[in-house]
Amino acid sequence: AIEMSHASGTLDSDETALLRNIMRFSKKTAQSVMIPRKDIVALEHGTSISDAISFFKKHREVRVPVYSGDLDSIVGILDSRYLLPYIHGLKKASTINRLLLEVCHFPASRDLASLVNDFLKKRIQMAVVVDEYGGTMGIVTLSAIIAEVMGDEFMLSNEEQRASIRKTDTGTVISGD
Repeated sequence: AIEMSHASGTLDSDETALLRNIMRFSKKTAQSVMIPRKDIVALEHGTSISDAISFFKKHREVRVPVYSGDLDSIVGILDSRYLLPYIHGLKKASTINRLLLEVCHFPASRDLASLVNDFLKKRIQMAVVVDEYGGTMGIVTLSAIIAEVMGDEFMLSNEEQRASIRKTDTGTVISGD
């Protein structure tokens, strides 16, 4: 039906692609959209605030998991925006430990429709995908789930609009469109 509508001109190419993605979405699982364990960029529990700031500048991530010992023990999520008050000394802390967001764990087999509902109910942006033994298989993000429906073009345009943060003589400037 989608192809026939496209062929007849009822749907344009973007609408056709969106509908195809929605149809595929219902069959996908957390494992199909996760960042695999080997590609996870994470911080260790107890990392200093200054090291965390340097880490985020280097890796250009918005949020990352925080582990204790190894990646099978992810204890929280750190959002880089929580570090902004520490850049100019508006707040003081020695480590990132008090800044961590709660982390949720989901099985790799969890379907994306259920997963997105859990993300929205819990108001989270990132979660850990676990295998049948409870070990970390990867990380799944809300933006990766949305990209499954919206397509890869969504992810590319979203990355292009990412705000940049730079320090000037008069303060910190956050630019974005």
